[in-house]
Amino acid sequence: MVIMVDEDVDPFNLPQVMWALSSKVNPAGDLVQLPNMSVLELDPGFKPGGDYRQADH
Repeated sequence: MVIMVDEDVDPFNLPQVMWALSSKVNPAGDLVQLPNMSVLELDPGFKPGGDYRQADH
């Protein structure tokens, strides 16, 4: 996951970053998902050999 913040948020200050995510992000228009990217093996949803692309809704 990559998180980008505006100039008014200190990227090294976790509470500021979390506040920005919870108050400024519009998931419908602000999130970008890259297709065909692998997931981390530490992800609880990881299933070896599966297809991890998000289904179109």
